[in-house]
Amino acid sequence: MTKRCVILFLFVSVFILFITSCGSTSANTSTNANTTETTTPATEPKEPAMSTPPVTTTPITTTPVTEGPKPTTITIDETFKIVYSSSASAAEKEAANQIINAMSHFGVTLSVQKDTASQSGNEILIGNTSRSQSKSALEALSAGGYSLSISENETNGVSLVLAAIDEDGLELATKHLILNYLSVDKKATLPFSLSVTHTKDNVTLQEKYQLSDYTVVYAKEGILSDVNIQSAKYADAARDFASLVEKFTGHTLTVVPDTADLSQYQHLILFGNTSASDDNVVYSASFFKGGVKLYGVKMLDNGNISLAGNNPVSAYAAGEALLAAIAENNNRVNELEFTGQKDIIHVACLGDSITFGTGSADPSIHCYPVYYQRMLGYNYYVEKYGLPSHSLIETDQPSYLNHDYFRKSAAAKPDVVIVMLGTNDTRPSRWADSAYKDWSDPARTQAFLNSGNKLVENYRKANPDVQIIFATCPFVQQAADWTNNLIKYGNPLINQIASTNNCSVIDIFTYTKKNIHMFAGSDGLHLKDENYEKLAKGFYELTKNIIKK
Repeated sequence: MTKRCVILFLFVSVFILFITSCGSTSANTSTNANTTETTTPATEPKEPAMSTPPVTTTPITTTPVTEGPKPTTITIDETFKIVYSSSASAAEKEAANQIINAMSHFGVTLSVQKDTASQSGNEILIGNTSRSQSKSALEALSAGGYSLSISENETNGVSLVLAAIDEDGLELATKHLILNYLSVDKKATLPFSLSVTHTKDNVTLQEKYQLSDYTVVYAKEGILSDVNIQSAKYADAARDFASLVEKFTGHTLTVVPDTADLSQYQHLILFGNTSASDDNVVYSASFFKGGVKLYGVKMLDNGNISLAGNNPVSAYAAGEALLAAIAENNNRVNELEFTGQKDIIHVACLGDSITFGTGSADPSIHCYPVYYQRMLGYNYYVEKYGLPSHSLIETDQPSYLNHDYFRKSAAAKPDVVIVMLGTNDTRPSRWADSAYKDWSDPARTQAFLNSGNKLVENYRKANPDVQIIFATCPFVQQAADWTNNLIKYGNPLINQIASTNNCSVIDIFTYTKKNIHMFAGSDGLHLKDENYEKLAKGFYELTKNIIKK
């Protein structure tokens, strides 16, 4: 290489080094699609970093955090726990049981814990708990009454609070919650903003009617003329509704049958399928085709109120719903017309004269199903299908399986069927000409079993979920040979039918034998008037833990 070339090479190398140094120390801003680089201003000298490549930073982009809209409703599910005080009253525990039963119809099982446990998650607070939400609600009720409210709690959960000053208020609050939000057609969904406070006060309807001015008019016979079927008396339910109004408002309403002179009363609450009319229209529950669980409430043009239900229990449910609607609207209601559905357990009582009430002055009042209805309460509707002198065996005359009640009772699709048949089958002096009179003949035994199996099949065909409870026949005080037949044949076969068909059995024979005093003044088989209440008590005590809830 010539000397001139060497000089030229050195000159170019120095020039390139100079250009590189200038590029690393110039103050400017370089931007591309992925980076943003900002250099130090010229007024702040910076040492050149010849051996370090330029540092670029990826911009941090932040999306503004915005809270989503709060839910407008909440649905009660198994994340909720029922909480009551460690010293909870019987009324508070009963309120919890009613809510648990209501939620069971949605397939939701709620657990219960005492307020000594730490608050955690979603809770239903009942009564006077130690939770701050309960204390606040109770402090706001210094004037009495009850409240229902929903609030967020300290554990990021939701608290549904039932607060009341006394037991009456807690009963009303529980009814309000169940009928307005936990009944079959409400889906256990509540508004997140729920805040209802009810105090005893005047109730104004359509801006001009006062609830205290109303008279309750009940259907004396009910929608069914056959008083044997219509066992749950409208009079009882109407009086109980009036008692509920008194707890709600403090006012006592008069209760009269629809056979009374109604012209003397200012405004009427028509309870059930009454004969009272408005503009020649009878307001009744007959438009309900769906069964015993439906009810309707309607304010009529003349100010009368129709509580429609095709039985006393559904009419009572309409009354409960009326009061709950009034509370929701702060004791002032303008438009009042709605229908609803309540989880009523429909019970059909099948039997002979002992179920019918033979021996009493009025079997429509004094019979075990009527008293049993009162003991079960208004979550149940009890119908009576009693047929004096009828037997179970289909070939006997007369036989229950050949009567229209056998068809009608199944067509009603009851939830529970209670059967007490067999007393007439085992009576020694009957069916003298029958080939099956002799119980030592296996054919009669088989006929009894076949008839019992057919009975079970009949009701399960109508309602596959029906609960069938067999009762052994009562003790027959007056006839030793009759009692012997029951002990040796009738009751063992009843147990066999129940076992074969996976049905429950209650021992009415032993109960009546131990309580022989209930037959006082009777023929030793049937009972007198209020003594049927003692028989009903046996049915209640023996079924209360097995009957559908």
